[in-house]
Amino acid sequence: MKAILIGNLTIDQNTIENNTYTMPGGTAYFMARTFDNLSVDTTIVSSYGSDFPKRSLASTSFVPEKPSFTKTLRFRNIYKNGKRKQKVEYFQDYLKFMLPILPGSNADINMVMIAPVINNINYLLLEKIKKGFPKSFICLLPQGFFRKIDKLGKIIPITYTFPDEIISTLDFICLSELDTQEVDKKAKKWSILGPIVAVT
Repeated sequence: MKAILIGNLTIDQNTIENNTYTMPGGTAYFMARTFDNLSVDTTIVSSYGSDFPKRSLASTSFVPEKPSFTKTLRFRNIYKNGKRKQKVEYFQDYLKFMLPILPGSNADINMVMIAPVINNINYLLLEKIKKGFPKSFICLLPQGFFRKIDKLGKIIPITYTFPDEIISTLDFICLSELDTQEVDKKAKKWSILGPIVAVT
C-alpha cells in the first residue's frame, strides 16, 4: 500500500505543569509513524526546517527532499489545570502552501490524506488533489482550516465553509469536536453529500 500525507510537519514544545519536553509533531508526522508500523509506503508533503529530525521517520519519503527553511513550524503548548494555551512560532514562512510535483505515478497511490494544522491550504487545492489522484482514497482532517494565527502567533478559531461540490469529492473526513462549532450538524450534512464522516 502507498500513501501520501499532505500537511504540516512541526516541532512541538510541550509544557505540562513544570515539565517541558520537545518532540516532532503535526498530524502528518503521527500518521506517518502509524503507517510505518503497518508497513505502508509513505510520502509526506510538507515544508520543514533544517532543524526537523527526519531520522525520526527513517522509512518515510519527504517532498521536498531538502529543508525549505532554517526553522520548522513550532508549536508551544502549555498545559495547566487541564487547559491548553498554544502559540505558534516561525509561521510566516509557512502561510503559503505550494503543492510540488510528486514523484512516481499517481495511479499507484492508494490513499491521499490532507491534514493541515494551520490554515495554509484552501479548498481549491483539495479540488486539484482529487483531480490529480482520481483513483485514490481521499481523506481530510480539516483542523487547520478552522484556525487563524494572529501577528503574535496566537491561534484563533475561525469559521470556514467548504463548498458542497468539494465535500462530495472526498471519501473520508475526520472531524474533531475541538475543530469547530456544531460538529454533529456539520458531520451529518457532509455525510449526506457522500463521504464517510467520523467525529472524534
